[in-house]
Amino acid sequence: MQLPNSTSTGRPPLMSKPTTEELVMLAQQLRETPHSSKGVFIARHAHALHTTPKTLYGWLKQLETQQERKTRSDLGSSGLTLHEAQLIAALLRESRKQTGKQLGTVGMAIDLLRSHPVIPAEGVDKTTGEIRPLSTSAVERALRGYGLHPDQLNRPAPAQALRSSHPNALWQIDASLCVLYYLPRNGLAVMDKAVFYHNKPDQTRKVENDRVWRYAVTDHTSGAAYVEYVYGGESGENLASVLINAMQHRGVADPFHGVPAMVLLDPGSANTGALFKNLCYALGVRVQINGVHNPRAKGQVEGFHNIIERDFESRLKFAPIKNLEELNQRSWQWMRVFNATQIHRRHGLSRYAAWSKISSTQLIKAPSPEVCRSLTHEKPDTRVVNGYMQISWKSNLYDVGHIPGLSVGDKVDVARNPWKDNSLRIITTGSDGVQVFYEADLLRKDDFGFIEGAATVGDEYKRHAASATEQAQQVLDKLAMEASSVAELEGKRKAKATPFGGKVDAFKPLVDAEPNLPDWMEKRGQASSIQAPDTRLRPLNLVEAAKQLRGRLGPVWLPECYGELQALYPTGDVPQEDIERLEQHFLKPHQKRPVLRVVGG
Repeated sequence: MQLPNSTSTGRPPLMSKPTTEELVMLAQQLRETPHSSKGVFIARHAHALHTTPKTLYGWLKQLETQQERKTRSDLGSSGLTLHEAQLIAALLRESRKQTGKQLGTVGMAIDLLRSHPVIPAEGVDKTTGEIRPLSTSAVERALRGYGLHPDQLNRPAPAQALRSSHPNALWQIDASLCVLYYLPRNGLAVMDKAVFYHNKPDQTRKVENDRVWRYAVTDHTSGAAYVEYVYGGESGENLASVLINAMQHRGVADPFHGVPAMVLLDPGSANTGALFKNLCYALGVRVQINGVHNPRAKGQVEGFHNIIERDFESRLKFAPIKNLEELNQRSWQWMRVFNATQIHRRHGLSRYAAWSKISSTQLIKAPSPEVCRSLTHEKPDTRVVNGYMQISWKSNLYDVGHIPGLSVGDKVDVARNPWKDNSLRIITTGSDGVQVFYEADLLRKDDFGFIEGAATVGDEYKRHAASATEQAQQVLDKLAMEASSVAELEGKRKAKATPFGGKVDAFKPLVDAEPNLPDWMEKRGQASSIQAPDTRLRPLNLVEAAKQLRGRLGPVWLPECYGELQALYPTGDVPQEDIERLEQHFLKPHQKRPVLRVVGG
């Protein structure tokens, strides 16, 4: 192709785009030019055509037919070995935060492992044959090829879809701190970000006792939900109280209730504590704790928290709330409307409508809140009864003298009463195998460390009532020594008389029975049914009982009534459960008054 000559001024004249034939000839010459001279060739001809090398390249590019590129022979191979890739990926994985955020970079990991040295991360240059360190981008491509890149490893594991067979088969329970509001004495307040944030922990600490926690309970099958706000954080008492309240029937407007077959919770200390587990065990509820770092296992209740925040708590800024009771009343009002009207996407019904499909055999009615609370106790500790019929627990003394069957030196199971301050539960087992709870009240001390109510030296005389054990001991001692009175018993004991007059050969039954001993097969037993424990109150003395009866009867209580009361209870202990029966007894005229028989007196 003949190129135009430059003018005498030194500037090439303006020229239009070459024809296709001229460009084809130029492209042919470019292909025949050595690779090292192609740049000079294009620059010289671009200058001659009064254009730029980039424009000339574009014209030539338009003439090329798009041909399929030949597959590289080393496709899929890398200079980075699998072991090297694993070391880099392991270091990056260990540099993550607990939230899962990736901190370290691939370049940092390569430099760190090369500097020790642990990995070379090298490859062969195909053109020169030299061994050179791999670039960061080449290492990242190799990591992706091995499936070890952080972007690939940080993807969540696939979740398994879960189902439940019927309403109340599975409940999900979760607690969440209400991060937006707290409840001081003057009503609900918003936690302003300008005042309450992580750089001002003292501000948050000031309202710690006023912050409210939200408990959410959802039925897995129907989606029906229960919400309750509490003080005191995520504790065993709050969790047990919320479950008890959620199981109760709250009226026709809120049908969701009953004892669930299983509950699913986070692995928190309150959720796995003995107090909540004892309640579930007594009610026959299976407790399932989901795995650590697996919140998706109870995604339903987590999603309900989000619904509460957006649909209910967003209204609180426009409504004055003065106390926790009012907050719960408002939340239950919203809960009833939400469960009754909002259609669930999975089953296409409202949550209450879906839950109402539960059958009579699937719905287990919950005991009353009082019975449920009586079934709740922490893991018992063992204590020894001291010489004053007291037990020590956490540096305090508690009176156990009113509990029948206890003697000095006995070991008893003790648990804190979660529903009454300054009270313990003494856990005993009755003759029928059912647990019986007795309340033991705190013994308060005066300024000198003496027990309040103790007998004053020289003014008073007090003794513990003869226990059943002491009475039985006396009867048995008389029987063994063939004595008719205490004096005769003491005389024979002093004379070291042989029990039963020496007429009993203690070893004769053993000698007679040993040749004929049969072989016994172990019998299979049957589990006892669950019963509410028998919780008994501290008995009153005669003066305390007389005061209560005089307050109830008024003028009907006469001085001679005290003597009759003393005759009915010669031991001086009046069970609190008998007060109402005694009131009815003394209301009747004295001439027609029936004889009151004291059970077990």
